[in-house]
Amino acid sequence: MTGSPPFCQHPGDPEGCEKGLVAAWKQVRLAEHCVVEGLRQDRQPCRDVLVKGLYDGSPQGEGEDRSAESPLSGREASRAACQTVVLLGYEQDLPGAKHAFVQAYHRLVRCIIGKFGLAESSIPSADDVYQDVFLGLHKHLCKGASIDAGMLGAYVRQATVHACFRARRAESVRPETLEEVAAGAGQWVWPRGTVQKPAMEPPDIEAWEQLDWQLSRSDQGDLINRIILAHKCVGGQRGGKKLPVKEMMADWRHLAGRPEDELKRLHDTVAATSGGQVWTGIPVLAAYLINGRLAQPWQVPVVFASATDMDVGETQALLQRLVELSEEAVYARISRLKAALAPSSGGVGGGEQPAGE
Repeated sequence: MTGSPPFCQHPGDPEGCEKGLVAAWKQVRLAEHCVVEGLRQDRQPCRDVLVKGLYDGSPQGEGEDRSAESPLSGREASRAACQTVVLLGYEQDLPGAKHAFVQAYHRLVRCIIGKFGLAESSIPSADDVYQDVFLGLHKHLCKGASIDAGMLGAYVRQATVHACFRARRAESVRPETLEEVAAGAGQWVWPRGTVQKPAMEPPDIEAWEQLDWQLSRSDQGDLINRIILAHKCVGGQRGGKKLPVKEMMADWRHLAGRPEDELKRLHDTVAATSGGQVWTGIPVLAAYLINGRLAQPWQVPVVFASATDMDVGETQALLQRLVELSEEAVYARISRLKAALAPSSGGVGGGEQPAGE
């Protein structure tokens, strides 16, 4: 890099610096790479290398991570290396790492806030939520949050979505003025006013998301078990209470008997809502649809089907599989998924679920 200091190992060669960073990451020797000293001194060229690695400028690149189990391509390895440097930077209190983190992810956070319809007239405002997101992220990262390689973008997305849910909840209990009603305030995406509370509260959504994430990483994480868990969580019956299996099965029969065009409409709604790819998981998407009165709790199987790229025909086949399950088989699945979610279970993969502030 032009005017590079003596410690720089790749003067005038940012691409070589990035490649060296990936090599050091693979060898578990990141602390020895010169960019760490550059971030300690908060040098712009070093921050630029980090930001480019975190986000390559394409719409598909910002905040989109691969699962920890997937093999990493060259681009993904670079992203994972740069994300690891960010975490190391927070651990060592390097100012350049914190500045690069905000620079890389500020657009992603703004985009998600916009998707939730939050504006400067909101209470809290879009800027308030933006500040809360990054303050929360800084606090969690400074405490040494455990995040799988390459999953920092997902962590940021989840924290932002949870902050938006809380903001919408705060706004929903604010009394509306006559001027707001006259201006058509009822067109907001989230239910407003004080008459009816959201169907699912943020703590319930976060608890469901955590359980679904754990279950999906276990050997019991097939789609049917995740749907069973969804019925339990949407019903607010956590903490080991007995599931209303007969009621659940009745919902499945009712759903399977709905006309194809009705299933297609819900399918299209889910697809249109999830098209922005800001959702951290199906539970958050489902809760958003339920709270926005775009879907009913008993329609959760269709939400899961659409969100996992099933077409209407495949969704009907899934519903038929649900209908054909015996009561005994459902109880057996419940027992197995509870075992998979037990704290001592070895079925859940390592690493910490990204936590929202």
